[in-house]
Amino acid sequence: MIKGKNNEIIIKKGCVLRDCRIKIFGNGNKIYIGENCDLNQCEFWIEDDEGEILLKENSNVMGNTRFIVLEGQKISLGEDCMLSKDIIFRTGDSHSITDLQNNRLNPSKSIKIGNHVWVGNKVIVLKGVEFPENSIIGTGAVVTKPFTGKHIIVAGNPAKIIKTDINWDRKRF
Repeated sequence: MIKGKNNEIIIKKGCVLRDCRIKIFGNGNKIYIGENCDLNQCEFWIEDDEGEILLKENSNVMGNTRFIVLEGQKISLGEDCMLSKDIIFRTGDSHSITDLQNNRLNPSKSIKIGNHVWVGNKVIVLKGVEFPENSIIGTGAVVTKPFTGKHIIVAGNPAKIIKTDINWDRKRF
């Protein structure tokens, strides 16, 4: 379902999309899926104007993953990422939280995931997260803040670094 004007959906060659849904409510939004992505049961949801979902090449999603962009923000997933099942990426809360003077306390913020990141089952990645390349988000993690450095594993709720100096490979040795 797409409601609005000047929205753009780009799907590059070699992509496979199975049972994916796209919902856009607004104008000037963009969904870009890079070459050779394999996506299963993804939901791409953009509300408001000028939002963007960018999945770079050679990434795959195993199932039931939601990319939710609000208030003109962006979700960016790097190259060669591997996402398991039941994952949520969310740039905002959908409703305002204010202080007693009616000042908003919870604006939406973009999410940026680096290249070659493995995301485990049942992970939630919230607004403002930046996550480094060559790293892992462990099963069930709730990621609420940016992480720096490379080659880390985070896990827990809220997520924290549990191991450094790692890398991962799709193959089992």
